Amino acid sequence: MLEKYYIRPTTIDRIHKSWIASAVEQYVGWMAERRYTDSSVSRWIPIVVSFGEFAKAHGAGEVKNLPDHVEPFVQAWIGERARRRSARRRKQTGDEVRNPIRQMLRLTVPDYIGRGRPHKPDNPFERQAPGLLRYLIEEKGLRQRSIYQYQIYLRQFAAYLETHPRRQPRKVIANRAQRVHCRVRSAPSVLVYGAQCMRSPAGLSALSQS
Repeated sequence: MLEKYYIRPTTIDRIHKSWIASAVEQYVGWMAERRYTDSSVSRWIPIVVSFGEFAKAHGAGEVKNLPDHVEPFVQAWIGERARRRSARRRKQTGDEVRNPIRQMLRLTVPDYIGRGRPHKPDNPFERQAPGLLRYLIEEKGLRQRSIYQYQIYLRQFAAYLETHPRRQPRKVIANRAQRVHCRVRSAPSVLVYGAQCMRSPAGLSALSQS
């Protein structure tokens, strides 16, 4: 699978020789399944490989030891590449490095959630609409950036429903859809519509009145 993202055999060999090669390849497969762009994958793989080398040089001997080295690696990366930048840019650089590492560790290290935060599910409505993200990609033709935005709004919609436990997604959205004279039938459509309502104060206000 790595051949899809890199042309030079030396680059692929370096990844295969990494002591965390299996974790990296699992992460690559995870990204491929979710249709991450080639540029994103090819940009993030060197980061996680470099992280593995850093962790090993600082005493990590097993994959389960990797979480202890995330923040030291991020700070070292910032120091080398963004030390003279603004505080805002240093934070952005840290997030860009930290996020792919956390994603990989969530796949490969049992119970890892990253800095004590609970792992947020890709689809908070997996039980009601297990094919929702695939629906957004295949039926709606959305790109990964748009999928990410939808995930944010879906989580907000899920949080809204948690604070209104008597409301069910389909009933809430059906009432709202009737007000604006549109049809929302399938479970994916219900949740997409709910997510869209969370995008603005006006949408949330209208949803609350449903």
